[in-house]
Amino acid sequence: MAKEIKEENLPAGKAGKDILESSEVLQEKVLGVEHWIESNPKIVFGVMGALLLAVGGYFGYQYYVSNQDEQAQREMFQAVRYFEKYIETGHDSLNVALKGDGNNLGLVDIVEDYSMTKAGNLANFYAGAIYLKQGKYKLGRLYLEDFSSTDLLVQARAYSLIGDSYMEENEFGNAASFYNKAASY
Repeated sequence: MAKEIKEENLPAGKAGKDILESSEVLQEKVLGVEHWIESNPKIVFGVMGALLLAVGGYFGYQYYVSNQDEQAQREMFQAVRYFEKYIETGHDSLNVALKGDGNNLGLVDIVEDYSMTKAGNLANFYAGAIYLKQGKYKLGRLYLEDFSSTDLLVQARAYSLIGDSYMEENEFGNAASFYNKAASY
């Protein structure tokens, strides 16, 4: 709602009208803004430049992260395949999944190189599960604690794996806490 203009600021005969209804007052205000812009060009261009830089930086960052995520997914494919091979056949390919095979990155490298991507986040889950399978409970827990997901089942599974690691170390209170967290998630 437009503000009431004081009578002393209005031209003759315009007392009590809204600023938007009085074309003379509106014109006077616009001219005042134009005069300020003309007298302060460095401030105006500085603010506009900062705004453009912020918007461009945001979209540039989003583009960069999207490209990094696609690349991380391609890199992670073979490591996940080695993980699945272990599950299907029992073949000892977990170390290759973690460290890589010389041609492809392992899950640990993907976590380090692509930590800000969704694929890097998922690599935390796989690496944590592998370390737990190998009996390296604290290391597995570190990777699983860095994992976060909005998927109900996967995040609940991560919490229960953390509970399993505490259970293996005979820390039953912490284990129960994470099992409850998994159940309520």
